[in-house]
This record gives sequence, C-alpha cells and structure tokens, in this order.
Amino acid sequence: MREIAAVELSLVVNELNGIVDSFLRKFYEVSEDAFRMNFYSQSEGGKIDVFISLNKTINITAYTEHAGEPTGFAMSIRKRIEGRRLASIKQIGMDRIIEMDFSGSEGYKLIVEMFGKGNMILVNGSMSIESAYRFVKYKEREITRGSAYAFPAGDKRGIWDIDKEYIAKKLEEPGLDPRTPLKREHYKAIGDGVYEFIERARHPSPSVYVRGGKYIDYSVVPLKKYESAEAVHFNTVSEMLDSFYLEERRSSAKGEEP
Repeated sequence: MREIAAVELSLVVNELNGIVDSFLRKFYEVSEDAFRMNFYSQSEGGKIDVFISLNKTINITAYTEHAGEPTGFAMSIRKRIEGRRLASIKQIGMDRIIEMDFSGSEGYKLIVEMFGKGNMILVNGSMSIESAYRFVKYKEREITRGSAYAFPAGDKRGIWDIDKEYIAKKLEEPGLDPRTPLKREHYKAIGDGVYEFIERARHPSPSVYVRGGKYIDYSVVPLKKYESAEAVHFNTVSEMLDSFYLEERRSSAKGEEP
C-alpha cells in the first residue's frame, strides 16, 4: 500500500488552508477507512468536498460517491461538528497527524492519524476523547471514550525518517541499495540527493506516473526512477492525489476490487 509521506501531507495541508472559515455541512463514512467532508465556503463559491482515506490521502475531491446509511461513527461526528466553522487545519510537527479545529465553545478538534492502521478521533477543548473510528489501547497510550488524547511519542521524525519512500528512491539514483551498508564515498551522493529533494519540495511539481495505461505511483518532485514512465502533471498536490485514487474509489463504490 502506498502510504502518504510526511512531506506530501505537509504540502496538501498547506493547500487545504484555503478552506479555513468554511462550514462543515455533512460528514460521510463512504467505505472502510474512508470519509468525505462536505464544506460550504462563500469565498470559494459554494460546496467543497474533502476526501480522507486513512494512511493514503486527504484531498479536495471532484468525485462524490454514495455513502449509504450513516454509520454510528458518522452520526457521532455529525452530532458534534456539523454546521460548525473550520477554524484551522494543521499538521502536527512533521508527524503524519492532522488537526482540524472547529469553532464553538466546546473547542472540538478532529484529529486524523495517518500512520499504522490510521484513525480519526474527535476531542473536546479539554482534549478528552468523545468519539473515535477505532477505540484501541497501546502500551504508551489509549484511544478510549472519555480518556485524554495524547499524541504518539513514537512518531517523531527527522528528515531521514519522514520520507523514507523518497530517501529510498534518491538512494537508487546514484545506484545505491538502501538495504546495504553505505561506504564513505556514498555520503556525498546521498547528501546531494537529499538536499536536492528538500529544495525541490519547496516548489513541488505534483505528478502521477503511468505505465501500460495504469497509474503506478505519484511524486511531488521529479524522480529519475520513473524516467521511462509517462508523467501526468497537476497544478496542486490535492489534484494529484484525487486523480491517483479516483479509480480505486470508483471500484470500491461499485463493490469491486480496485
């Protein structure tokens, strides 16, 4: 499964700041681990749909699949934050965690965890958990109704960790295997590759790579690994993610294997 990298999440959250001050009209659970949030924005000229697939993506979407009868989780979210204004959306540090703050005296926050199996948790202003897609207990913390939400301590990342997908691909460019020990002469090639990645990520070039008529991967910076593949370019990271996962979503809506 292609998990979203921290840098990709950072870029798309930055784009999603354009919907801040919009009002949440409806919340849908459209399939397993997948949700759609329908916002109304006067400044953006009407409704905006945000698709969330745990671990995979969060993006503005042009596709609105039928959600069926609302689940218990969807109803619990609707009860608390439908009709409220999105006051802010941010990534927590460089972790794969998104925090969406909604207006109102209760101080509701919708927290989306995009690592492990993924989760979506609603907390109040005291950070007490009121609802969660998955109620689970871990060694260092628990996601249970009424307990205090704690951000995971184990998901702290540095540049070598946040984007292991990109780092592995950059290692392959000078002919290195990320699974084997590195030699001193490799350090400069790695350093140059990482520096280039950081600089290019500041001015992303969202692309989906196609081979044999099928989408095989996406990237926010050009990758030599896919020089032989066709590259479809997009104006935003959100558009790139929406296009990449569109066929999978359509298949899921029909009850087919993607």
